[in-house]
Amino acid sequence: MLLNVGREQGVMIGNPVMSADGLIGHIINIGKTSSRVLLLGDLNSRISVMARDHESRAILAGDNLPQPKLSFVAEGAPWAAGDVVITSGDDGMLPRGLFIGEVVRGERGELRVQLGSDSQALDWVWVSPFVPITLTEDDLELDPPATTTEPG
Repeated sequence: MLLNVGREQGVMIGNPVMSADGLIGHIINIGKTSSRVLLLGDLNSRISVMARDHESRAILAGDNLPQPKLSFVAEGAPWAAGDVVITSGDDGMLPRGLFIGEVVRGERGELRVQLGSDSQALDWVWVSPFVPITLTEDDLELDPPATTTEPG
């Protein structure tokens, strides 16, 4: 999908793109006055998601079909048809809590997601100004050096 907003309007790579019915994708390329969106159903799309009610995690993987699949679902996770799917924020690229859709069963019984944004044609979208989290080496340090103080 191409948008008629770009760098001049403050759009940045990674920004979530929403319709009134939920997340549709995120910005992957920007120009001066245009941007390109990677849609959730695209074969190259992978985002971290969770169930709104029981917080089970998975990866929403696009496969160029109308209903992307839930991948890397934990053994015994209580995913079921009708569960509301939202972004988990675990990947640091998208904020937590953006509505995506509802779980459905595919033809082979696999877990898929009926996207909320697929309910109608899109004429207008909102590009969220979310800035992804960036970590430094200090953020990744598990055991910070011990500090000592002299008695006194």
